[in-house]
Amino acid sequence: MSFYVAPSQQRTLRACMVCSLVQLHSKFMREGCPNCDNVLGLRGNNDAIQECTSQVFEGLVTLRDPTTSWVARWQRLDSYVPGTYAVKVTGSVSTLAHPY
Repeated sequence: MSFYVAPSQQRTLRACMVCSLVQLHSKFMREGCPNCDNVLGLRGNNDAIQECTSQVFEGLVTLRDPTTSWVARWQRLDSYVPGTYAVKVTGSVSTLAHPY
């Protein structure tokens, strides 16, 4: 599994507004969010991806083993899957689209 993102594709990176996971738009479309897709239903839903992810984020933290990482504990990411996370995501999930 490759986590490499070509420079030409970096403009399509998005961060989940619930868990801060950063992925390509196409990966959200294909696989959804591994941490919260059961709530957001991003897989195959472009409208939900636009509403629940953001292109505006700051900083990146890559976690290989979130359960033992002090950075993961500090950022409250220790219960999430390994991956790359934004330190700060700008935006909010629309409550009209997802009334929960």
